[in-house]
Amino acid sequence: MGAVSRDIAEKEIAAWLDFKNVKEKRRDEKKEAINELTDAVEEGAFVIEADSKVIKYKLLFPIKGDVSTTELLFSPRISAAQIQAAMSGVKSDDIYGMITAYGSVLTGQPKNVIKALDTEDYNMVKKVAIFFM
Repeated sequence: MGAVSRDIAEKEIAAWLDFKNVKEKRRDEKKEAINELTDAVEEGAFVIEADSKVIKYKLLFPIKGDVSTTELLFSPRISAAQIQAAMSGVKSDDIYGMITAYGSVLTGQPKNVIKALDTEDYNMVKKVAIFFM
């Protein structure tokens, strides 16, 4: 059994989407991404803070070194200006560069931190970032 029931995970993701004012049509288009986010909440990988709707993710493989981190906090909202600045130098066909840029903006972490993530942790960033693309 997961950290929370499927029903609770679905309600938390629905509340997160409501907070972001995501319309039903967009939810239908992003159904797969929503299911992946729901799975992550159910498993306990993601914890959504009730008031701020920030998604908290504890890294499976913490980063050590000059920039150390054990968790990532994903903002529920980002601006086009933030994305434009982060995408500087990223080619439109570079999916990893795009995910890294979005992950950097969503978490407030420098791109080099996102690039340094283990693939398991990077995949969790991708689950959130893809939803915003």
